[in-house]
Parts: sequence; C-alpha cells; structure tokens
Amino acid sequence: MDLNKQKIKEIFINELGEPDSLDKLNEYLDFIISYNRPLDGYFEKHHILPNSLFKGYEKTEWNLVKLLYEDHIKAHEILAMAYINRITMRPLNFMKSNLSKNSNLLSKASKKGWKKLKSDEKKYNQWRLSRSNHMKSLSSEERGRRSKKAWDSYSNEDYIKRCEINKMIWNEDRKRLKSEQMKSYFKDNPSEMHERMSRFWKNMDPNKKEQWDLKMSKVNKDPLKRKKASESLKKKWEEEDFRKKMKNRKTTNYIITAITPDGKKIQRKGLTNLLTEFDLNYHLVKKFNNTGKPVESKNVKNRKNISNTIGWKFYYKEYGKTKKNN
Repeated sequence: MDLNKQKIKEIFINELGEPDSLDKLNEYLDFIISYNRPLDGYFEKHHILPNSLFKGYEKTEWNLVKLLYEDHIKAHEILAMAYINRITMRPLNFMKSNLSKNSNLLSKASKKGWKKLKSDEKKYNQWRLSRSNHMKSLSSEERGRRSKKAWDSYSNEDYIKRCEINKMIWNEDRKRLKSEQMKSYFKDNPSEMHERMSRFWKNMDPNKKEQWDLKMSKVNKDPLKRKKASESLKKKWEEEDFRKKMKNRKTTNYIITAITPDGKKIQRKGLTNLLTEFDLNYHLVKKFNNTGKPVESKNVKNRKNISNTIGWKFYYKEYGKTKKNN
C-alpha cells in the first residue's frame, strides 16, 4: 500500500475511534504524505501508525518515513492534538524540554487518561493498590523530596486552586474515615507514630524548624489559645472512654544516661528522679534526648531549671513498660 491518506485515516479511526480533532488528523497525514524536505542533516525514522497503538505495522515498509529531527517533533505534536491521550503525548515528553512542553495539551491528555482508568473499577483498584504498595516502599526522605518537587512546581494560582479542592474533598465523613483508619493502623503498629515524628523532626530544614519553634512559642503564649486548650482537655476528661483509657495506659521505663557539661557521666532509672535531683527542665531533656548534642536554649530568663540543663547530653534506653497506678 502506498501513502494513501484515506486508507491510513480509516485505520486510525477503526482502531482508535473518532479523533479529538479530525482537522488535526488530516493535517498530520498531509504533513507526512507531502513531506519532501532534503535529508541533508540529522534525521529519524517515524512510524505513521505509532508502534504503541498499532501492533503489526512496526516493519511495514509504507509505515516508515524519514523526517528531520525538528519535523519529527512537529509530526508528534500534530498527532497528539488529533488524538489527545497519554500514549500520543509520551514521545513528546522525551523529545522536548520541560520549558517547551505544551502544558495545556498534557493536562487534557492526563484528564482523559484518569477518566478512562476510573471508568474501569477493577483496573482502577488494582492500580491504587499497586501505587499504594510502591509509595509505602519509599523512604521518608524520598516521599518528602517528591512532595516538595510537586508543590514547588505550582504557581500561586495553582496552589490556591489545589487548596480549595482539598478543602472540598476533606469533608467530615472523610475525616472520620481517615481517623478510624489511622487509629487502627497505629494500634497494630504502636511504635510507628514515634518513629514517624522522629524522622520528620530529624529531616526538617533547620531554618524551618526555627520558624516553627517561634510560631509555636507565640501560639502557646496566646491567652485565648491556652484557654481553649484547657477547656478542650477538661472536656476530654469528662468522657468515660478517655478516663478509662488514661487509667489503663502503660508507661515506658527508661535507663537514662546523662553527661554533665564538665563531662561527668550519670545514670538513673526513670526521668522523674533525674529531673528532681538536678532540677532539670523536662522539655529540654526530651527535645535533646539521643541527639548527641548538648542542650542549648535562648530562653533562660527567670527559669533556673533551664539554665541548669544547658550543656547536658541525654541518652534514653528503654527497658520495659508497666501499667500506671491511678
């Protein structure tokens, strides 16, 4: 078969259905059939019927044409506008830089792809499970890197739009369901919450951590916030389930190794004994525990236990849990 426009068009439509733009399909075929530029530079072979969409035509002689590189890109651009989907967009993702990609076309192709995937419930659920398992296998650092890269690519307009969409999705029923899922997960994995928070604080940028500390310090000093927190806690204690939970909770026992500013090593069982004996600040001890860093703080005014704690190092080692006696 020679390069017959009508016959090739029929193959496209029979295999892929009606195009998103018949004009662009005609333009694509006209561009290929009438192509006669001299190949005096770098050129590439182009499949008129793409291999990813048309099996059996890979080695068909009439299906292969030679195009200069810039014309090869143009051919794929026209075809992608004729049939807007992820498969026709894929070659352009490799051939063009991020700056020169058609973001509007990519968005349309992506939306069509999602719509098609979600229309097949079985296939969509399989994809979700596979994606979930893959993301769980990634390290916290990699998850954070991917998340940061995604948010950094957003313009202010995109960011506001995304936040509004999230607010609509995050309704009361979804909050309740997520809360139940998280409670169930952490019940089966009791140490996971502590490990997650440890990784989060360890990997936080020092400048962001300082900003967070300043923000929380300001919030905690707000009389209205303190009053609200107090009322919320009192309300919790009025709930029978909460009182029962607190009564039956277990405490973790630690052997604590402390190194004084002058290098003296001290070991005690339990934090309370250490705090009382040396008049140390509880929050600073917890904050610098197992960091290998000496305690430091800018807030030493009128707080003797804070100044007493400056320069110490602390290391906890768990040796069991016991039920609290209430």
